[in-house]
Amino acid sequence: MELHFEIKNGSRRGHRFSLKDLSSAPEAEIPWVLEDEIIQFELLVPKKYRSAVLQLYQHSITCSRTVDCEEDLDLVKFIWSPDAREYATNSKLFWNYFGIAELNVLLFNENLELIDLVNFQPLQVAATKSSADKVEKMFEYLASISSEALHSVFSATRHTVGFEDGLVSPNYAFERLEHAILALKDLLPHVLHNPLTRLVPEHKLIPLSGREELDDSSIGWLMENLSVLQSTDHSEDAHIYYDGDHFKASALLLPVLAEQTDIYENRVIHGFIDQLIRTAQTLGTRMDSEIAKRANATNLPTGYISFFEKATRFKAQLIGTQINKIDALISILNQFKTLLERKVPVKISILERPIITPKAHGKHAYRDLFLEIIKWHEKGQVDWSAYENLFAIESIPMLFEAYSYFRVLEAANQFLDKSDSPSSKIKDRPLCTSFIDQNGHSIEILREPEFWAAGHKLQQVDGIINSEGYTINKESKKVRPRSQTGINSKRVPDIAIKVTRPNNSIRLIILDAKYSYADKSFVDYLPDLTMKYVHGIHRIGQSEPLVASMSILHPDDQGVFRSFHYGSLSVFGESPASPTLQSCGIILGEDRSSDKLSSLVHRLLQIEGIKPLINHHGDTEIIQPNFANQGLLPAA
Repeated sequence: MELHFEIKNGSRRGHRFSLKDLSSAPEAEIPWVLEDEIIQFELLVPKKYRSAVLQLYQHSITCSRTVDCEEDLDLVKFIWSPDAREYATNSKLFWNYFGIAELNVLLFNENLELIDLVNFQPLQVAATKSSADKVEKMFEYLASISSEALHSVFSATRHTVGFEDGLVSPNYAFERLEHAILALKDLLPHVLHNPLTRLVPEHKLIPLSGREELDDSSIGWLMENLSVLQSTDHSEDAHIYYDGDHFKASALLLPVLAEQTDIYENRVIHGFIDQLIRTAQTLGTRMDSEIAKRANATNLPTGYISFFEKATRFKAQLIGTQINKIDALISILNQFKTLLERKVPVKISILERPIITPKAHGKHAYRDLFLEIIKWHEKGQVDWSAYENLFAIESIPMLFEAYSYFRVLEAANQFLDKSDSPSSKIKDRPLCTSFIDQNGHSIEILREPEFWAAGHKLQQVDGIINSEGYTINKESKKVRPRSQTGINSKRVPDIAIKVTRPNNSIRLIILDAKYSYADKSFVDYLPDLTMKYVHGIHRIGQSEPLVASMSILHPDDQGVFRSFHYGSLSVFGESPASPTLQSCGIILGEDRSSDKLSSLVHRLLQIEGIKPLINHHGDTEIIQPNFANQGLLPAA
């Protein structure tokens, strides 16, 4: 199938193109549209389909009209016609969208039953400068977060910093590479100056005095090389007496003991440098490829910007410095390799994890270098999944979800991690995703946790389930039993703060990020997700309600905050209702601290009885946030 586009306004008015479905071969270049272009869509399908809905992100649009195909009576054309008013934003499907868009069409039969879902190939949406600025602000914030925190959150293994199962981040691997090179700079000169050797018997052709002891091999060589013999009158210098004459050899192949560097210890050092060179080359190649992905600039009209232009700049901020250093590191390693081959030659290199031999242990340079090599072998494989997932952010809604998670994570760390001397810069502080409070509560800040239906093979071991029994079709309003075993039998909020009490009961604080407007977030998304998450997620065997709070996070320059409940029953009130329901506008720029997100996260944790610890000169103090001083509680 092909979804046809026709531009209805602007400089490209009348321009037509189409998107093929995902079953077709991908196009060499992703087509693009502008966020403020008005577009008419058309889809030609068999007549068994009676209705169609076009979907993009959170938007669903029912087709405007249906037209029989004149060329083929078995086909019908679904048409989505935009609002005739050029300045009406609801006529612009891609308004406020930026990045890669993935369109799909739901196809219904005459009974308005969904019988097909068609996914189309990606489309790039270019934005005006105002939208691009929002993207840049969010990317700048993500770039300010420590590499290890990003890796911990975006890694497919979802491990905390420490990287169990032998996996390490690319940034950690790069730092280990630099550390290894510093160790070589310090220790290799000692190895080159006084290398370990072994004495090996060799036969060498050497000048003679006539007083040498000959063995069988020397005599055998002399018999085959009589040309080196010269007559002599001095019997004491002669090597051979023959037929009354004395003969002396000018040179002779004699056994000698020679020092040889081709031993195990030196082979290990050669192998170590080979591994470092290979690692540096692999890191550089992979980082270059990540930077280059979708970096080609699209020829857009003046005033419009590609999402990938901003994404490429973000990648450069994260790994550009390392890429610039890689070539210099490889050059240093090649110099080490050349010196080693010249002064400590070996026939083969050893790449395996070494053992410290008595000879290596006896020389401090070898001993320290072997310890460094052993540490290198214990570092584990590089896990690229975090960069893959992070750089897979290809649209502004996906970016806003990541931005929101780290804002919540930062707020939780500010409340829960009361260290003696916290750094003012987020990049200098580790961001923890789990804590224990004064009362023994376990707190986890989860990104996109999956809560599966009861009995599903992927159901969580703690008994948290998606408890919905029915699915409602938004278009036909028809109700059908909800599958309990399918791939979509789950709910996946963007953010969940999971509080496990000492008695093993659990409470969830759920926050969902919507790149939308304040009114739509409060009017549409809050009630919709209250049903899905507050009433649709439960814990088997727990009588206490599981979900303590539902918040919609949306971008807002003013940081508008709305609580569903009034006065003292609101989340910042003296006796907040349960569950607390609210929408919170979060600011994207440098003045992000002036929005209410941090205060909201702190208050939600306080309501659940969380009491953070502070370590101060060995004593433990409980810190209680004072919301009255922030103007968030009603005046007494």
